[in-house]
Amino acid sequence: MDTRKIEKISAKGIIGLYDYNINFTDGNSELKAIYSENGCGKTNLLRLIHCVTSGSSVELQKIFSIPFKELEIKASGKRIFFTRRTNKSIDLNIYNESDESVFFKDLNPGDLKSMSDPELGDEIQDKYRDISLNVCNYTGNAVYLGTNRLNDVDLQASRIARIRWRMGRRNESGEEYDPVDLVIDSVLDELSNSLIRNAQRMTISSRGRRGVYSQIVKNIFNDSNNGDGVNSSTEARKSILEKIKEIDNLEYKNLVGEYELINFAEYNSIKNMVSNPPRVNAKQFLHLYPILMPYFDSLAEKIQDVSPAARLIGSFIGSINTMFRDKEIKYSMQRGFRVRSNIVSEEGKNEIYVDPSMLSSGEKHIIFLLAKVIISATRGDSLLIIDEPEISLGIQWQRLFVKYVQECAYESNLQVVMATHSPLILEDYDDIDVSVSKRESRD
Repeated sequence: MDTRKIEKISAKGIIGLYDYNINFTDGNSELKAIYSENGCGKTNLLRLIHCVTSGSSVELQKIFSIPFKELEIKASGKRIFFTRRTNKSIDLNIYNESDESVFFKDLNPGDLKSMSDPELGDEIQDKYRDISLNVCNYTGNAVYLGTNRLNDVDLQASRIARIRWRMGRRNESGEEYDPVDLVIDSVLDELSNSLIRNAQRMTISSRGRRGVYSQIVKNIFNDSNNGDGVNSSTEARKSILEKIKEIDNLEYKNLVGEYELINFAEYNSIKNMVSNPPRVNAKQFLHLYPILMPYFDSLAEKIQDVSPAARLIGSFIGSINTMFRDKEIKYSMQRGFRVRSNIVSEEGKNEIYVDPSMLSSGEKHIIFLLAKVIISATRGDSLLIIDEPEISLGIQWQRLFVKYVQECAYESNLQVVMATHSPLILEDYDDIDVSVSKRESRD
């Protein structure tokens, strides 16, 4: 897990008039809100933060189009300070804890014109990559979800759109899918892949138990006590049944099975046979013990490894389904995320899955936002920036939004900054968690 965290963000002269201070060291250290009236520079502030913390030299080059005077970010024991000079060029200084400059670069609007020069282009590109990498070395990387998020087809959605275009996918009217629908399809696919990759990473980096078959061989060779002191059929059977009970009581075992993260068919078959054997021979459980216990231990470890993914899937599905009325979202490893209608059809069937084009604007937005929270949390992003999360969300959904964001980012290192006009989203905030714009004082 990335342990880099932003402590404070201070900006002066946003659109020439407004100052902002976001302090992660006070109150909720994971989620902060920015609140102000229209025209006070919130979107420009968010874009500025993203430009310098995205890890992208292309995004960094957009900094010249954003009106600001100063931006200071404190993170990982460093102070990152951008200052705009009167000639529109920008100085970057990174200071250590002793307030000594450890990195300096000047950014000049003329750099962008020089990139077209064959002799200077690579040099300028290297310069902006160097700046981006140095900043993100302390802040981690940020993701920005702007107000145009459902129409802003990202790279993965573009790839899926191109694939479906080549495949000639059409909806019932014979027209191509709306790009927004492809974005929702894409983000659900990205979420599923992100959760699977995260589960695989957890499995690879798990405690490293000896392989099942290796442990079985070891137990068989150590047959004098069957591995750990079990000497009778009664003891062996008791230990096997206790292990089964232990596995069944693992916190997320049922969700792991429901979402098909692990196939429990073999386990259930073994469980039924050893719990209700057709006949009992005194030696049978002694023979089974050195074989079944490594299998059970390995299965329990796999369940624990994929449990974080199961919990996140459950948080996402639970959040969405709490808000949806006549629909619900479902997940399986084989099919990924799908939205099912709960309205009984004329034929009496309700196993009708809903295409993204049939979702309301609010439904699309809440799926997109919460999916992106989990994707960023599992991918290791440091900061998620959301502009106006209340877009298309009804009153009740706005009240629930912060709660569900926190649940979807649970036990991650993700920090969230959002700009909002909605007092309902801010309803449960302490004052210290909300940054309000302040008009810059003039001499």
